[in-house]
Amino acid sequence: MAKITTLTDAQRARFPEWVARYTARGLSCEPADRARAARGFRAQYEAAGLHWHGRVVWVQSPLVMAYAASIASRWLARGAVHDAVNGAVYGAVNGAVHDAVDDAVRDAVYGAVGVAVNGAVSVAVDDAVRDAVYGAVGVAVRDAVDGAVRDAVDGAVGNLWRHYLGGALWISYVAWATYIRDALGVPVPIGPREDTDESCGWWWPHRDFVMACDRPAAIHRDDAGRLHSASGPAILWRDGWGIHAWHGTRVPREWIEAPDAVAPTLALTHPNAEERRCLAEILGWGRVIALVPTRTVDDDGDPAIGTLLECELHGERSRFLRVRCGTGREFVLAVPPDAPTALAANAWTYGLDAGELRAMQVRT
Repeated sequence: MAKITTLTDAQRARFPEWVARYTARGLSCEPADRARAARGFRAQYEAAGLHWHGRVVWVQSPLVMAYAASIASRWLARGAVHDAVNGAVYGAVNGAVHDAVDDAVRDAVYGAVGVAVNGAVSVAVDDAVRDAVYGAVGVAVRDAVDGAVRDAVDGAVGNLWRHYLGGALWISYVAWATYIRDALGVPVPIGPREDTDESCGWWWPHRDFVMACDRPAAIHRDDAGRLHSASGPAILWRDGWGIHAWHGTRVPREWIEAPDAVAPTLALTHPNAEERRCLAEILGWGRVIALVPTRTVDDDGDPAIGTLLECELHGERSRFLRVRCGTGREFVLAVPPDAPTALAANAWTYGLDAGELRAMQVRT
């Protein structure tokens, strides 16, 4: 077939379709399709010229996989010099399994699609899905596991767990390859990756076994697609392990599930600035700024517009709007430090300027 050097308007119009489809698949909370995943595992071993042992051990969360796969690998070394054994395993299995399939796909794509076309598809499909799936969820999972196993007793786990393959959380690659295949008609041999990345979570290939993780039981995100839940884990696996997050920032479980037991002073003293901000939002800024001296910058007189307050937090000048909503409840909202009036600060919360807000008859 002739090399594709340009995209038609109809082909470009399918970008959002692919992004939506593969973002949904990457964030799926359906139980793993174990038969399809096993088919993909076997096909990747065979593509790499490796013996397929037929042993697949399923676990319910990445944390269990990180411990169990690493410990099993060490035990199977049976007294050999472990670093040498594991280096051979990773080079011959983990790397080869992935690379054998990926290299074939890239060869097919680069031979049939021009650089400009591939770049456009990569940005519009691969990057968009990666940001929505791996960037918003996968990084949090990786970091949570890393934090949990970093100080494993006697180094039983070490860094071996990092030899995993990402499954559904790495689905942006499949999104890119299937767009080239299905929307552009290029015969791309993506099959094995399509099977694994659409059917399970993390998986860990070894010369003697594959350990595979189920997909999450629940994922909660905010309107911006970031991990977020105000009542429980933002991402939860079927064995009960999960990650608590507030608008994309990982936070301790008790901040979400037992905020009344958390001292407001922690929002002033916690060493991490982003986590301090999250805790202040969880507890309510009113409880936090009540702990420090404040001065009134402007009082509009209308409680629905509010009072603009200023205080110093961690050496920086900060401003807050105390406002009463239509239900009679009072809120304290963080606003830009250069907000000149309560009206301007209130308008900022709606994305308006002060004149537009004053002219409005009804605010929602």
